[in-house]
Amino acid sequence: MSGIAIYIYTLSIMYLTAGSLDNFVISRFISCSHAVGTCFLVLIQCDTAALSYSLAYFTLDLIAQIKKRNLLWSFHALISIIGLPTAFLPVLYQRRAVRYLLAEISTPFYLLVKTTKNPVAFGIFAFLFFVCRVLWIPYVTIDFSDQGFFLLPVCAWYALNVYWFLQI
Repeated sequence: MSGIAIYIYTLSIMYLTAGSLDNFVISRFISCSHAVGTCFLVLIQCDTAALSYSLAYFTLDLIAQIKKRNLLWSFHALISIIGLPTAFLPVLYQRRAVRYLLAEISTPFYLLVKTTKNPVAFGIFAFLFFVCRVLWIPYVTIDFSDQGFFLLPVCAWYALNVYWFLQI
């Protein structure tokens, strides 16, 4: 299945599962499915599927967050929508820029903390967020230091993640 077909299929399924943009934003199932599914696809090297799946998620997320007037989450989705398609460029695809998506590993634990308020879950989330977002993003970026155009959305995304980490 091509990346475009996966994108359209995923977009449709996510929207139909949520039923509305309001439900999409609050659906922990969809958010967790995106995070776990994307990471799984990256780990088994289904890069086109991972990028298309994530792009579909962030397309709906951007629309929903703009509707809610949530500036930071809208910015996060916009950066993702700008950055993800560039990962399809041959020089980035061959170097597996898709590895950035492994930052999503912390998302299920964020959702668990929001649901349970459990201090152990919070500790796991804070640790994973630090490793997967504050350390992992610069580590992967080293492979792309010669790709100036690609670094702008990555730097914006990294700054947002550091800001969020400081809020923890």
